[in-house]
Amino acid sequence: MDTFRPFYPLQKLFIAAAEIQLPPDPSIEWNSYGVMTYFWPSPSERMRGLWVNVDEYEIMLATALSHTHIAQYTWEVRNASSGDVADRIVEQGIVQALGILSGETVFVSIYDPNGHEESSSGMSSRRLWNDPEQRATWTKFYGDGWTARAWDWHGEVTD
Repeated sequence: MDTFRPFYPLQKLFIAAAEIQLPPDPSIEWNSYGVMTYFWPSPSERMRGLWVNVDEYEIMLATALSHTHIAQYTWEVRNASSGDVADRIVEQGIVQALGILSGETVFVSIYDPNGHEESSSGMSSRRLWNDPEQRATWTKFYGDGWTARAWDWHGEVTD
């Protein structure tokens, strides 16, 4: 990591935490705007991988299916009781990255009756997908014939 020079304190905090808590050997890149990106390829073609982008004020986690931002205004960061804001942003970034990489986080897509993807609901806990009542809520406002499918880090989630 000596060849990478973080521009921002949030990046320094993330690098230190990632070295200890996240899987080894991500690809790491920097763009001309100072955004640092960690990338792990996924065994799922649909997911493609996990990109963790860290800039001055936030961490953005993204897959080919969805993304989320973690910043000072994020609920988990505002309601955490320990550390300063930057520490809490990094902590939540690591927690959410680990959820994706472990397969605990699923990504749900909604399909019309003809099988065309209509939308993606973003990231959800596997526990919600496994609950039949909760699973039904993903399509209840669309009508008959609409379906929901979920993917985790390893591929499509099947029953």
